Amino acid sequence: MNSNASYSASRFFFWMIFVGVGLLWISCADVFDLPGPSKAPRIISISPDSGGAAMRVLISGRNFSKTLGENGVKFNEIDAVVVAALDTQLVALVPAHAGTGIIRVTVNKLAVEGPVFTFFETPIVDRISPMEGKPGTVVTIYGKYFDTNATNNIVRFGGKIGTVIPPAKDSVLTVTVPADAVTGLLTVTISGIVGVGPQFVVLPSNTPVHSITGITPNNGQAGTVVTITGVNFDPTPTNNIVQFNGLAAEVISASATTLTVVAPIQGTTGLVSVTINNLTANGSIFTYVDNALTPTIANYDPNLGYVGDIVAIVGTNFSAVPASNTVKFNGVTAVVSQASTTLLQVTVPIGATTGTVSVTVGTKTGTGPIFNVLDNSPTITSFTPTSGPVGTAVTITGTNFGTDPAAAVIMFNGVLASTQQITPTSLITVVPNGATTGKITVTVYGKTGTSPLVFTVTSGQSGLAMTGGLSYPRSGHTATLLPNGKVLIAGGSGPNATFMPCEIYDPATGVFSVTGTLNTTRGEHNAFLLSNGKVLVIGGHQGTTTANICEVYDPATEQWTEAGSMANLGLPANPTYRFGSGRAVILADGRVLATGGGNAFLANGFKAEIYDPTTAVSTLTDVMPDGDRVFHTNTLLNNGKVLLAGEDHGNDANNTLLFDPATNAWTTTGKLALNRTYATATLLADGKVLLAGGYEYINSATTAICTLYDPASGTWTNTGTMVRARLNFASVRLPDGKVLVVGGSKSDIDYEVYDPALGTWPISGASTNIPNGRANPTLTLLPNGQVLIVGGTNYNNGSAIPLCELYTP
Repeated sequence: MNSNASYSASRFFFWMIFVGVGLLWISCADVFDLPGPSKAPRIISISPDSGGAAMRVLISGRNFSKTLGENGVKFNEIDAVVVAALDTQLVALVPAHAGTGIIRVTVNKLAVEGPVFTFFETPIVDRISPMEGKPGTVVTIYGKYFDTNATNNIVRFGGKIGTVIPPAKDSVLTVTVPADAVTGLLTVTISGIVGVGPQFVVLPSNTPVHSITGITPNNGQAGTVVTITGVNFDPTPTNNIVQFNGLAAEVISASATTLTVVAPIQGTTGLVSVTINNLTANGSIFTYVDNALTPTIANYDPNLGYVGDIVAIVGTNFSAVPASNTVKFNGVTAVVSQASTTLLQVTVPIGATTGTVSVTVGTKTGTGPIFNVLDNSPTITSFTPTSGPVGTAVTITGTNFGTDPAAAVIMFNGVLASTQQITPTSLITVVPNGATTGKITVTVYGKTGTSPLVFTVTSGQSGLAMTGGLSYPRSGHTATLLPNGKVLIAGGSGPNATFMPCEIYDPATGVFSVTGTLNTTRGEHNAFLLSNGKVLVIGGHQGTTTANICEVYDPATEQWTEAGSMANLGLPANPTYRFGSGRAVILADGRVLATGGGNAFLANGFKAEIYDPTTAVSTLTDVMPDGDRVFHTNTLLNNGKVLLAGEDHGNDANNTLLFDPATNAWTTTGKLALNRTYATATLLADGKVLLAGGYEYINSATTAICTLYDPASGTWTNTGTMVRARLNFASVRLPDGKVLVVGGSKSDIDYEVYDPALGTWPISGASTNIPNGRANPTLTLLPNGQVLIVGGTNYNNGSAIPLCELYTP
């Protein structure tokens, strides 16, 4: 066969194969119904587009599966439960704590993203204080997920709306009980979502309760005459304070059941309220019809500036209420601090760029000329020193740091440091705990400057080193760490105790400065930092008498004010209060538990009380078991209960006690092997309590024995013994979980460190400044991980000590 014949035969052969395959395909197609490719789902709309957990959301679209399990729905990447499915509609339940984000639908591994769903958390009300009161009472609400804008939280007492007092926190609200409140559940509503709290009991008021039953009309323009109907209004017009969404309105006429008022100019849509004799009743909403004149902007003063600068905007038809003006710098919203109808004072916001400025009042917007935003990015030119251990004070030199310490964010290789002092060209900070070698950054108003060189973090040398001295020698004082990182030293005995001012220690400079003087001289008292940043002192003594008056220090004013007194512990014929032998501890809810003590050694140490800083009132708890308690220890456990250990008067019961704030009751727990007093108790990282040293009554001697309390079993077990026996000393837990004790020993071993991992005291050392030992110093853990040791009594001569030291781990 020639080549042409071979080629023809080959073509015929492959043609036959092709025909065969085609016939086979046709045949298979007749037998099997092959599916086409899956189509991707599509989202057209969602309804509603906002809400809270468990809300049903209808998702409309195409190419969904009718089989429920084949549809996957996520809200902000959190899986939701699909409860109904059609090819064009899905119904899904909003998952808990979803957060705001897009909705995603997946069908047969094909996914599509939809619109954003705005998520609102359900407000949670944990507790309220007080739980009863008259109209006008201020109630504190503790919980979660509150709105930090006070006006966005609607609080009802038995269905009647109270007045939320700014500022609001996400976990705390304060609200005034409305005049028309009735006993019932307290609720908090945010964005239409209701959180239910406990019942609030409304007590009878001597003032007639007024309420609003209707508003006619319930909408209109500024100047509209509105009739408010209700009960127990004051017939004298000026005695009725009427407000439209917080803006005062003119009252034209008044009777006991009717008020005639004028909707105020610059008013905005919101609740109408009537206040009589400081009691407020809220009515329904009055809606403002848009009749506002368009605001105009004539000029700025200045017409250029940096982020954070204050600028005056001159124009017309502004609102005299600052919050009713929305000001934007090239689209970025600014804060309005002061306002009149022709002048606004605003701060150039973070993120602002050069462009026009707009002012919106109601629905009307006016736009002004260009405002030039200058570059105020911070720069770092140098810092000194260039190396050092944690706790080293560092001066940073550069530009555009500003003057607000809170606005400057300093980091050492990504670890946040505190701003101690600030000028536009220099910063003083301290190398923070956990810092590593790397560059320093300074961020001001969202803009960051980075150092050209690295700061080298050295290991440093552990032990004691001198720092600034007290202006007044002290013993039996207190030391409290303030929110700004400084330390308040209050009270104590010394050569000038009767007129001794308090002092502030600044870790950045190592210097003490004098601040306000206590109204009541006291020593061996207790001091606590409150949630509002103020400092409370309670108890103690004035020589031979007790200091029963409580006081509060305000860092903003540097002044002390009286705040109630301790409970009377004795009989009317022999009234006593807590002496320096009493002890106190701050509870998880911010109240203070005070135990034991009394006038010297009078038998009142079996009584305990709780002081509430919000009311400045003390109330006795149940009586403590096992007799008097003095010079003992109180420790707040991780479960919220308080462990009391140690007792006086030679009692041999050795029982330790637990106090439960939830029930106001005491119970006994594990026994100590040895009865002791003047010990220290420190909560360890694992929740156990280390009880160290003290004075043993059985042996009539100071002890070095230490023991651990386990809350899980309620038992005590011995642990490593200290190098020296100690009493009248102080202890503090270090950042690494170890425990430092200082003082309480007439020896050169001034301090020791307990290692919970080893159960021993492997580190000890002497103070070169106080070679013969000291008693009753205070220890304060600073933000940089160092410990400030202040004052005490010199064992050598019994005098109060002015010296202060820093312990570096």
